[in-house]
Amino acid sequence: MQLKMVLRKPQLLIRMTRVLMTHALTNKTVIWDFAMSVTPECNLSCEHCFDRAFSLNAERDGTKRKLTTQELVAVVREQLALGVVSFSFQGGEVFYRKDLEQIIKACEPHRSYVTIITNGILFTDETAAKLKRWGVDNIMVSIDSGIAEEHDAFRKHEGTLKAATEAIDRARRLGFACTIATTVTHQSLRSDGFRKIYEFAKERKILQFIFIAIPVGNWNSRDDLVLDEADSAYLDQLNRESGGTLRRDLHPHLFREGCPAVKESVYMSPYGDILPCPFLHTSLGNVREHTSADIIGRAMEEVEEFRVHTPTCLIAEDKDFIARFGSKTFDAEDGPVDGEALYEFKRRLPRRAVPLGEEPQGS
Repeated sequence: MQLKMVLRKPQLLIRMTRVLMTHALTNKTVIWDFAMSVTPECNLSCEHCFDRAFSLNAERDGTKRKLTTQELVAVVREQLALGVVSFSFQGGEVFYRKDLEQIIKACEPHRSYVTIITNGILFTDETAAKLKRWGVDNIMVSIDSGIAEEHDAFRKHEGTLKAATEAIDRARRLGFACTIATTVTHQSLRSDGFRKIYEFAKERKILQFIFIAIPVGNWNSRDDLVLDEADSAYLDQLNRESGGTLRRDLHPHLFREGCPAVKESVYMSPYGDILPCPFLHTSLGNVREHTSADIIGRAMEEVEEFRVHTPTCLIAEDKDFIARFGSKTFDAEDGPVDGEALYEFKRRLPRRAVPLGEEPQGS
């Protein structure tokens, strides 16, 4: 979250202070960040995509159905009640969701921080103006190389880099906070294309958030793409060199440095599966069947790595975790993998007393 945007929202500042005070008094972290993939539909077919690798398969086979507007609104309200202060919406391409206004407004943007993640192509003047009216704070645009031929080839669509940089310019003109999302591999990290986008972000003082290669989805079993220890050290060096404008999820965040999965943030698929993060494809439970509080609480209680801030990425760098859990997700075609057996959960979760989205108004 960018401080200047937070300071514009007194109620958000109060809620964030409560979260931090809870941690200071109890030394316990709480879920404050909730990421949602709201649709698998997209206008691109990116080289690394994992969403299409299982979401569209599930929908085509009839085994899962996307959360409805009413259900998504109910999930958002649950997160607000849990103390979540930051919401991010992604896809697929988020703008294919026609009920986006209703879902964003359910976050109560006057007291929450709202991020939209996009490839930039559909982020038009009209769309940008709507998002501003709805209370969105941050526009995160995916850019993986500062060389057009490389970025466009990675996203498999000509003109994508041009559209992405124009989206950033458009967002900045309208007063949004901006973030560049960059996916890096062992091969691309020290490339000219990466350096160009790094310098682009640094010169403009735009936050660049790094996503590291994971051998899932279209990159299933591609261990050659995964970062090594020297790569991770290089990212730490760039974090210091940039003054913090380049960062990854292991770098210091609201509470402390280290992996925030489950103890600070979770990710939800378009079908209601709660995952530890977008890249760890195990379902901790589905919001249609259980409450978010029950799902998250059990995961933290029974899996040690979800209680502590491990110094490395669980699914890409923690060799022990990968051997015990992560490797079992790498070859899955119909993810996410059911976490019930994988994590050997001892406690059964209670079923929802009332179907999701049918709770009385104001509950």
